[in-house]
Amino acid sequence: MMFHVGEKVVHWVHGPGEIVQLDEKVLSGHKALYYVVQAGDLTVYVPVEQGEQNSLRTPTPAREFKKLLSILTS
Repeated sequence: MMFHVGEKVVHWVHGPGEIVQLDEKVLSGHKALYYVVQAGDLTVYVPVEQGEQNSLRTPTPAREFKKLLSILTS
């Protein structure tokens, strides 16, 4: 699953945010593509190759969230 600019996501550490751009960076001589995620006042760079595996997910839909909340409160 590839995320796109403007999509809402949830970062596993920093919480909800939005992908504001894709940016190519060179770190330690290795060029890679990064999601630039704005999470509140924080800007987080998530490597595209890792973003879909561990770091980012789509938000839980409202109907699913209500179902989960009822399970947790029972």
